[in-house]
Amino acid sequence: MLQLTILGTNAASPAHKRHPTAQVLSLPYTHFLIDCGEGTQIQMQRYRVKINKLKAIFITHLHGDHYLGLIGLLSTMHLIKRVDALDIYAPPDLADIIRINLKCSDTRLSFPVHFHPVSDKGQEIVYEDGGFTVETIKMNHRIACVGYLFREKPKKLKVLIDKLPEEVAWQIPAELQKGRDYYNEEGGILYKCEEYTYRPPSLVFAHCSDTLYNEAIIPQIEGADLLYHESTFLHEELEKANMTHHSTALQAATIAHKAKVKKLVIGHYSARYKDLQPLLEEARTVFENTHLAIEGEKIHIERTEL
Repeated sequence: MLQLTILGTNAASPAHKRHPTAQVLSLPYTHFLIDCGEGTQIQMQRYRVKINKLKAIFITHLHGDHYLGLIGLLSTMHLIKRVDALDIYAPPDLADIIRINLKCSDTRLSFPVHFHPVSDKGQEIVYEDGGFTVETIKMNHRIACVGYLFREKPKKLKVLIDKLPEEVAWQIPAELQKGRDYYNEEGGILYKCEEYTYRPPSLVFAHCSDTLYNEAIIPQIEGADLLYHESTFLHEELEKANMTHHSTALQAATIAHKAKVKKLVIGHYSARYKDLQPLLEEARTVFENTHLAIEGEKIHIERTEL
């Protein structure tokens, strides 16, 4: 199971008690921060997200509402004596921003920061560990911008024990789980692996940050368990959305529908909307399983077993 904690939901600036963009994706063994708008560390404290548990930070682009909380967060990590290395994945120019801030404040962090510049070309694996990969998604924004696709690595085969006779030897399930057919002494197949096993589906979370409507991303995010897609405007403001390189709630829902994702969460709301219900209602006309990003909400991404 994965858990997405919503820390900030607004576009551009704080408004209506909403904060700029930030989310924490909790894996079984670590935590990733996605974007770090102003006040992110305060939101982490408010919603009991442990700052020192972060393994990596993924920044989508260099508009301030997506990274201006980063220097404060790094400074707090330093003050609480963090020692574990922190990985930051972001557009290349962010390295200079961090370096200048630390230089001007004469700060020498208590922990190593490994900076990984990401390209806005898309579909590049930028992170990999034993359980997950993270690859970029090409966004179409006013400046270089990427989304991130978090994909669980293929799970081990599971044996459908109930389909096997009760008296089968223990080594039969063991062989099947290794992906091998089980043979009798004469060399004939007794149990075919494909008939007695299944592979649990891998969990996939797609985070699509600031972007124009862009169907080119559909093949990459198809079938995702959860899609977060920015929905800055109602569709009646389509001209404004196009001018600022953003999406409408209707467009986000259309992407979710065409990509056949399981669940859509919309966010990055314009300050013009105090009431978010119209955005939700508009999206649900196209994709019923749409939900609003609400600060403090924890969204669970779970696997459905056979």
